[in-house]
Amino acid sequence: MSLKIPKVLVITGPTSTGKTQVSYELARKQKGEVINGDKFFFYKEFEVGTGIQDSLENTDVKQHLYQILHPTDNVPDAIEYIHTSAKIINSMGDKNRFAVMEVYPFSYIKKLAENNTEFKPAIIGLRPTSHINFKEKVEQRLQALIEAGLVEETEEMLDKDYRNTYVMQNSFVYGPIIEYLDGVLSLDQAKDKIVSLFLEREQEASNKFQTIPEIKWIAHDKSKLPTTIRKILNWV
Repeated sequence: MSLKIPKVLVITGPTSTGKTQVSYELARKQKGEVINGDKFFFYKEFEVGTGIQDSLENTDVKQHLYQILHPTDNVPDAIEYIHTSAKIINSMGDKNRFAVMEVYPFSYIKKLAENNTEFKPAIIGLRPTSHINFKEKVEQRLQALIEAGLVEETEEMLDKDYRNTYVMQNSFVYGPIIEYLDGVLSLDQAKDKIVSLFLEREQEASNKFQTIPEIKWIAHDKSKLPTTIRKILNWV
């Protein structure tokens, strides 16, 4: 007898639009579980620069695929990620649970939007409301990371010989800080570079996401979380 597959909802969209907040609130409302789909969050040890603590603070919701890899492990490709997620979703079937996947990489979203034999999710994309000053938000977030120990963490990861790992090589946060520690940039220059890289990559990602018609977009204001939750639940 096959298990009943629960509803599967994917939350995606640009960084700092509130994906984590929305994902966990949806899970609470629907007695669901959250499956991570951020590549950086798969890895152990990178606590500050990845921003993973925002997710780990939600201890009242069951979580999957957070900090499951050693820093030197290879990152899962889209097919592997979906296959692993499908196993988790199937294990939830006999409990009739609601699966919420918080996913950012375009490659993962593109594959999830395709018809596959394992599960077919509804995909919701969050957009910031028009009045949001994105650059200012990035600068504020970066300053918070600096104060939380970003430079010290980066130095520690270099001491552990993690310079050439996936996270250190692909994060727009760690890269410029490495250049600062190597004496190539000043700290202010490194911070400016992080902000510029962030804005460039977010624009590139936004353009790519627009090529996936299966995504249903919604403007989300973090101060109006209940409104966003109601709209999403009316769609799925």
